[in-house]
Amino acid sequence: RNFPDASFIADGATSKKPPLGVPADLMEFGLLQDEAEEGRVIVKDLDAWFAKLYQFWYRKGLATMVVSGVAHLATLAFTIAFSFFLLALVDWRAVSECRDEQSCWHGLGRYVRASRFLCDSRERGRDALGAVYVSVFGVYWLWSCYAMANSLRDAYETSRFYSQKLGLREVRSVRWNDVVKRLGDLQRSGRAPWRAFQTAAARSADEASSSDAEASITAHDVACRIMRKENFLIAMLNAGILALELPLPTRLAGRYRLLDALAGRLRLTQTLEWSLEACVLDYHVGKRRRLSDDANSLARRFVVAGIIHVVLMPFVAAFMSLRFFLLHAQEWRENKRYLGPREWSAVARWSFRELNELPHIFEARLSASKPHADAYLKLFPRPVASAVARAVAFAAGAVVATLVAPAPVL
Repeated sequence: RNFPDASFIADGATSKKPPLGVPADLMEFGLLQDEAEEGRVIVKDLDAWFAKLYQFWYRKGLATMVVSGVAHLATLAFTIAFSFFLLALVDWRAVSECRDEQSCWHGLGRYVRASRFLCDSRERGRDALGAVYVSVFGVYWLWSCYAMANSLRDAYETSRFYSQKLGLREVRSVRWNDVVKRLGDLQRSGRAPWRAFQTAAARSADEASSSDAEASITAHDVACRIMRKENFLIAMLNAGILALELPLPTRLAGRYRLLDALAGRLRLTQTLEWSLEACVLDYHVGKRRRLSDDANSLARRFVVAGIIHVVLMPFVAAFMSLRFFLLHAQEWRENKRYLGPREWSAVARWSFRELNELPHIFEARLSASKPHADAYLKLFPRPVASAVARAVAFAAGAVVATLVAPAPVL
């Protein structure tokens, strides 16, 4: 798991010898070999093709992907519309003046300012923010529709490959190992839609013939293709390349132990993962695959990503807060001390993950670890933090339970 120089994995080299300073065992990835044309329909991007095969199996077929995609778009549209309604169309000043039957207006129309949106000079700033909010997430929703259409088109083509080439019309009860075995059978029959690439089994056995090498494709070889990008992120975290600590000003560094401890914790948010993927991984091992030693271009990409995060941060924070509330409102209503499920942090997940470990294997391993992790945490009680957390959880849960309570209760 130590990578002295992992950049060669994405450079498209065709030499069977590893670059200088790279151990020979890293060549097991099966990503650097010549892929000769064989006079049949050939997949251009083998990594993306294997990833689509796996995603089709992982998400349990075309019907499941269609239903989940439509449900995701509907949920996203509802969250955008509902959050826009609460942030921009509700007259909260009138709502705050409603204290009893005499002070409240009859009918909800008096508390909704839809007809005055963008027309009230007193609320011009709020209306502008609301317009920007719905525009930003409206564009995001349209992009999600486009992405889902492309993914469903690829899923349809993948379903035809499963049914026509692999003989699998139903994948919900099929193991991934069985899919890989059928891919190997397809390769041995000479009908595989990829160019020949040397497998790990052939590299470990010099006496194997060329035909035997092509016939010995394994789950490891396929996983190398699927997990190419994730392998780089795992390697960067293991090597300590990414500075995920919070930098402190010189005047504050070293003066307060608690502040130093909080700043020294590793943080890896979802938006930061997206930034790393867009600024680093896509340029090295993604679709672009352009290796460059120009540190200035990488710095410029990070600066642009940081500016985008700063501009969109208020809108994303409001959207994610409401989405979290909608996801866990029922749990809050039933348990006033509920603050969301306990999960492994992103840093922990990527640190735990092994190279070439596919998601379904990794998720099974994490699920098996949760009971033991909870039992381990109970060995180190923190009474002060627990008391504060219980108070905050009770207050937050009570407020949420009141908000979602039915009208007769109120």
